[in-house]
Amino acid sequence: MVKKTTINKEEKIEDEFDDVDELPTPTIAKSPPTSEIELMEQKLAELKAQETRKNLITDFPIWKEKIEKELAGIQGYLEKIHPVLTLHNQKFKELEVKKK
Repeated sequence: MVKKTTINKEEKIEDEFDDVDELPTPTIAKSPPTSEIELMEQKLAELKAQETRKNLITDFPIWKEKIEKELAGIQGYLEKIHPVLTLHNQKFKELEVKKK
């Protein structure tokens, strides 16, 4: 007696590729744009990329200023707590000397 088993294509694929890293990556070959719409889409993508680069360049000074303010605030805080930390460190060293 012959036992027939049917396997779904999805199940077969899952069985063959247990790990995601083993899955083959699909490659889609894109032909050069031929229609006017494709040319316009390509041009639009190029313009968006140029605009993004311009925005990054113009926004840089703003971000730089914000970061410098944050760093100044952190530095001020560290200067305030430095004497306290120095005092605690000194007391800790004195306790270590007493233990010995």
